[in-house]
Amino acid sequence: MSEDFKIIKQLRELARIRGKHTELISVYVPAGFDLDVIKNQLEQEAHTASNIKDKTTRKNVIDALAKILNELKLIKYTPKNGLVIFCGNVSPRQGESDIRLWSFEPKKSIKIRAYRCDEEFLIEPILSLYEPVEKYGLIVIDTKEASLGILENTRVIPLKNISSLVPGKTRKGGQSAVRFEREREGLILGFIKEVAEAAKNFFYNEKLNGIIVGGPGNIKDKLIEELPTELKNKIIAVRPTQYSDEYGLQELVENSKDVIPPVKKEREFVDRVLKSISENDHLVAIGENNTLKAIEDDNASVVLISDGIEESIQEKVFDTAKAHNVEIQFISVDNPIGEEFLNVAGVASILKKPKEY
Repeated sequence: MSEDFKIIKQLRELARIRGKHTELISVYVPAGFDLDVIKNQLEQEAHTASNIKDKTTRKNVIDALAKILNELKLIKYTPKNGLVIFCGNVSPRQGESDIRLWSFEPKKSIKIRAYRCDEEFLIEPILSLYEPVEKYGLIVIDTKEASLGILENTRVIPLKNISSLVPGKTRKGGQSAVRFEREREGLILGFIKEVAEAAKNFFYNEKLNGIIVGGPGNIKDKLIEELPTELKNKIIAVRPTQYSDEYGLQELVENSKDVIPPVKKEREFVDRVLKSISENDHLVAIGENNTLKAIEDDNASVVLISDGIEESIQEKVFDTAKAHNVEIQFISVDNPIGEEFLNVAGVASILKKPKEY
């Protein structure tokens, strides 16, 4: 397996991991930095972690730090390009512990020094060395619920769903309409403030390319009024959506693809493939063998690879395209566009000139 493909694949998988609590640790050591300083910092972090109130979280964080320190004992000097370590409890089951560690030397020298313990790994700084990364905050809201998520390139990552206590518009018998409406409006405002606070917690310190807000009616506008100025200034689009759950996040992305370059680019590529198949104009090569033939014929302008196909096929097409300096576009299956491409092709190449493969 080629080193670049191996690392990209691993990083994309790590980006999907979500911890049950703030127990996923990311460590970035810049090129030329003294490892002893990092070790001392991590030992101090382990001491601080002993104050974590939740017993399970405390144990998982301390165990992860111990695993990282043991890993660093095997490394005498910081590698030439620096060092990145991810470690934490990745068990999908509540109450179970599965502490895993991944260690990388980046392909290029890194300058960032970071320690973060969170519900997700800090992937972007190293992943951006291998493929461009754009990141957007997503919020969908109605009076019943709200959902927050992150869009990384074309992959939607749900973060939190919040249910409201707002009753429907039909009041109970004997309750005056004025009183009922006043109480309902109060509950709506309280819910909006709760969602705004969650958005602040998730997005305030994130390096986002923008924030997109969606929902029916004007509740999304009321939410924007409650957001901190720093988050308001990052809003690039406000779109109507019918849903406010995890599906609503996908709907929001689809309705906003005109302002999200990675999604727009992916949609355009997939549309070109579908159109070519429909019109039978011989401007795409479909499938592993046809795509490889187009690359070797120097007739491939862009190669599309679904991350839902067999890994060995991904690797083979990736390596061949890279060797021929052909643009590579991974198509994530974590969205409807990607699912459509996987079902139709899985692997394809947009051709420079028409040819039947």
